[in-house]
Amino acid sequence: MIYRILFYLGIIAVFYAIRAVRAHSQGFYAEATTFYKKAIRWSLITFIIGLVLGSIIAFVFFVKTVLFV
Repeated sequence: MIYRILFYLGIIAVFYAIRAVRAHSQGFYAEATTFYKKAIRWSLITFIIGLVLGSIIAFVFFVKTVLFV
C-alpha cells in the first residue's frame, strides 16, 4: 500500500520530466524549465516521503525485535 503511493508520486515526476524533454526538444525553453522544476519537486517529495516512511517502518521492526525477543 505504501509503495503504491510512492509509485504514483514517482509517475507524476516522470510525467513532468518527459514533458520537459519534449518542450526542450521543440525549442520551448521557458516551458521546459518550468516542467523541469516540477519534475525535481515531485522527485524530492517522493524521496522524502519514502525516506520518512521507510525509517518509520524500520524503527517499528527494530523495536519489535528488541522488545519481544
